[in-house]
Amino acid sequence: MQILRRYFGVNLLTVFAVGLFTVTLPIQAAEKKCECYCNIEGTGATAVPDEETDVTSSECKKLCADRNSSVAVCALNPSEKPEYNVMCFTPDECTAQKGTITASGTGTPTQPGDCKAGMFYCYPDPKTRMETTLQVPIAGLTVTGDFGEYIATAYKWLIGTSTTIAIVLLMVAGLRWTLGGLSPEQIGKAKKTIANAVIGLVLLMLTYVILLTVNPQLLRLQVPAFPLIKPVSVVGQDSCGYLTGKWGTQAYLIANGAPLDSPHVMGIGNPYTLEGAKDTNCGTVANVTKDPEGKHVADDMTCTYDYCPKDGNEKMHCFGVGATAECLTCLKVKAPTSENCSVLTTKQFAPGNPGKILNEIRCFFSRGISSNVSTLTTGTCARLVYECKNIKKCSDYDDIIVRFGNTDLKLDEIDNNNLSQQSDTDLGSLCAEDPCRVAPPEESCQAKYGDFSVIFGLGKAFNCKSSSEWAK
Repeated sequence: MQILRRYFGVNLLTVFAVGLFTVTLPIQAAEKKCECYCNIEGTGATAVPDEETDVTSSECKKLCADRNSSVAVCALNPSEKPEYNVMCFTPDECTAQKGTITASGTGTPTQPGDCKAGMFYCYPDPKTRMETTLQVPIAGLTVTGDFGEYIATAYKWLIGTSTTIAIVLLMVAGLRWTLGGLSPEQIGKAKKTIANAVIGLVLLMLTYVILLTVNPQLLRLQVPAFPLIKPVSVVGQDSCGYLTGKWGTQAYLIANGAPLDSPHVMGIGNPYTLEGAKDTNCGTVANVTKDPEGKHVADDMTCTYDYCPKDGNEKMHCFGVGATAECLTCLKVKAPTSENCSVLTTKQFAPGNPGKILNEIRCFFSRGISSNVSTLTTGTCARLVYECKNIKKCSDYDDIIVRFGNTDLKLDEIDNNNLSQQSDTDLGSLCAEDPCRVAPPEESCQAKYGDFSVIFGLGKAFNCKSSSEWAK
């Protein structure tokens, strides 16, 4: 029995210990893979094993170590590649920034290891320095573009001025000694002045000697040449189509169905440069790499394609990002809000007369009556359609049909069912707006209660009439 207890006791302790250590072991997250570039001086950032093969960060370190070099970058996305390093310029880019690819402005440039082959650091060109006119000239220096030159001139002027003062003090002390005669007091003051002047003069000379001994460059005060940094643009939350000026196969213009006119349409302006997108479908994300002037944009700047074709005559809008994105019409919007509904409104204007509306498909948020009860709480995108050729007088606005899901209501019935306060559009607002301009001259369309019987629910709540009709 004791042997059994001892056997089970040992096994229970073993199971407990194994379970304890098994539970407490941390879960190791899988390493992300990247494009590996090694820092090879004289050759430039070199992809290993090649640009098509992704490796982990630890594998990248080993690959570079095998080549006796360090890691230039482990690029997780295109914007991290060496060619997008803000310190690296092509010769043409450097010239455009009024710089030179050598620190001195002459000689052969050295290929930096963290830049792609053919790209270099860019330094300010000494020949194109900015000149500044001094308000107070120093030792004849009135204009300078070199801070080191300014400090060196000021230092030399101070040395010369201090030396002159010391010599004058020596002369004054000598004169006092001579004129002091046998006065011990005057002679003592003269000796003290001479001693102080000599000490000051020696210290001034020693400062020059010490600086010359430590580093002759300290006397020249030549400011080190620091590499320039590329100007970087910041992109807002614009669509990829807007940035490239393309709406499907057409130009990104309102006339072609785009949300707004893009200044980057070919022939109007220059587009941004995008990378990393497999297609231009709704929701596809791309990396923005360069602005229209060819300058690099800030890291991790992305955009989303938003092109959607029309569903017949009805506009579709791109909702979502990535694989879950989809093009939806007004009545199929899954997350109805005032903003999401209103983007699906379209108007057609008369050719050559942008102020005259021919027809409108208006999409607006509402908590209207529908076969779906949930719309009373979450709301829905409702749609009304009218053609101005069918609107001849103010009262014709009453009969415009509004669709809530699968339910159709006339526009004046929205008010009759107390829905006007829960909708972005009602008869009152559309009547007063009078988009078809049917009100008689110097009059307006107005929506009012018709009579007292209407107030008690015996008829329609509102009617749209002209001001003269209501006056009768």
